[in-house]
Amino acid sequence: MLDPLTVEALQLWFAFAVTIAAVVLFAIDRIPLEVSAFAVVALLILFFHVFPLLDAKGENLLDARALLAGFANPILYAILSLLVIGQGLFQTGAIERPARLIARMGRGSPALGLAAALLCAGLMSGFLNNTPVVVIFIPIMTAVAAIAGRALDRVLMPLSFISILGGMTTLIGSSSNLIVGVLAEGAGMAPIGFFDFTPLGVVLAAIGALYVIFALPKLLPRPAAAPDSEGATSGRLFIIDLALEAGHPWIGLRSEAGFFPDLAGRVVRLIVRRGEVILRPFDNVVLEEGDVVSLAATREVLTKALGNPEDGLAAGGGVMGTHGEGKDEIRRGRGREGEGRK
Repeated sequence: MLDPLTVEALQLWFAFAVTIAAVVLFAIDRIPLEVSAFAVVALLILFFHVFPLLDAKGENLLDARALLAGFANPILYAILSLLVIGQGLFQTGAIERPARLIARMGRGSPALGLAAALLCAGLMSGFLNNTPVVVIFIPIMTAVAAIAGRALDRVLMPLSFISILGGMTTLIGSSSNLIVGVLAEGAGMAPIGFFDFTPLGVVLAAIGALYVIFALPKLLPRPAAAPDSEGATSGRLFIIDLALEAGHPWIGLRSEAGFFPDLAGRVVRLIVRRGEVILRPFDNVVLEEGDVVSLAATREVLTKALGNPEDGLAAGGGVMGTHGEGKDEIRRGRGREGEGRK
C-alpha cells in the first residue's frame, strides 16, 4: 500500500485533484475553456518540475517535454481537421438542403420525417464531428416534432444519442476510435482500417437506436402540458431578429456547450455584433448591449413568449422582425420609425 507521506503519493493525489478540478471547470463553463485547459497544463508542468517523478537513472519522467508531447501526436491534428471540415460544411450550408428535404418529408408523414432525420444524423455522424450535425438538425427536429405533436425532449435526446451511436461505425466517426487506431499501430499491431469498426459498430448502433427510439421516450417524464392544437398542427419555423437595447433581460446571457440554455425552445442562428457576424456553435459567447440576435422558433413558442411579460421577446426595448417559411408573418417592435404592433 502506498505511504500517504511519500512524494509518490503526493504526485498521485495531485494528479487526481487536477483531473477533478479540470472536469469541474469544464462542466461549469464559468471560465473560458481555453483558459482552463492552459491553466491545467501549466500547473502540471510547474508541479512536476518542483516534485519530479524520477526513474532509475534519475531523469524526470514527467518533464515539460513529456507533458507536452501529446500536442505533437497526429491524432490531435486528425481530430482538429475533422472539426474544421464539419464546421466548413455547416457554415457554407452544404448539408442544409438535404435537411430541408427531410423537413418537407415530415409535413406529409411526421413519423417518416422523424425516422429519416435520425437515420440521416446517424449516417453523417460516422464521417463528421457530432456537434455540427446536432446543431444542423435541431431546427429540423423541432419543426417535425411540432407537426407530430411530440414534446421536444422526446426527439432531441434521441438525436443526441443517435449521433453518438453513428460515430461508432467508422474510424473517424469517434475520436476514441481514432485514438485506439493510432495507438494500436504504434504498439506494433496491424493498422485498423477506415471501415473495420463498421460491422460491429452498425450492430451496436442499431440496438442502441431501437432502445433510444422506443424505450427512452417511455423513461422520460411526461410534459406538464400537451402541445396545443395550433402548435401541434404547425411546424413552421419563424426567424426572429431582435436588437438588444439597454436594459434588455437577455443581456449577459452566456452560451453553454454551443447553445443558450436560458432561451428554451428557441435556437439562436447567429449574432451580429458591431458589424461582425458570430455563427454557431457559440463558444462561451455572452450577449451584449447592441447585439442583434437572430433565432428560430415555432408559433407555439412565440405565442407563449409574447404572452409572458418577463420574457425577452415581450420585454421590448428593441425592434424584432419575425418571418415564417409560409405566408404567415408577425412583426412587433419599438423604437424605430414605421414599426409598430400589428
